Order: sequence, then C-alpha cells, then structure tokens
Amino acid sequence: MLTTAQDTSVHLPLLRDMFPHTLNLSVADAARVIGWAPGSLRNAISKHTAPLRCTQVGRRRMVPVIEVARFLDERLAASARAHMGRPRKSGGAS
Repeated sequence: MLTTAQDTSVHLPLLRDMFPHTLNLSVADAARVIGWAPGSLRNAISKHTAPLRCTQVGRRRMVPVIEVARFLDERLAASARAHMGRPRKSGGAS
C-alpha cells in the first residue's frame, strides 16, 4: 500500500479545516499560516528562494494547500531534531 502526503501529513487536516473547499491559498493566506509577512513571501517568490512552490492563476500567485502542509511538516520535523544551546558537561559538579 502506497502512502501519500495526505495520509502522513500532520498539518493537512488542520489546513483543510481552516480553508474548506480550497485547493490553493493566496500568498497572503499562505504567509499568515507559515508565520511570514506577505511582502516577504512575495519577495522570496519573485527571487525564486521561497520555501513553497507556487502556481500562477491569471495574474495571481497561488500556493497549493498541500505545499503549505508539507512545509509545516518539514519545519516540525526539523525543530524536533534541533538541539538548542550549548551541550551540558558530562561530569558532575567540581
């Protein structure tokens, strides 16, 4: 049995509840969800450095909901792996 991004995504059901009947989000909505300013995301899209794949519908840039879920899932996995701060000493108090 093949697993798809929809089966394994933690954030996709939440995004579907937030944006029912929507396949693509506007840049402003996508930026709000990932915690960026809309202008920053637009600038990153125009420089081709955006962490999200977007499509163009007419003159508007749209971000697929599944791309936003993928980005949030990757960010959650990266934060779970990250170790913040300096490591503790292995020995006891001197």
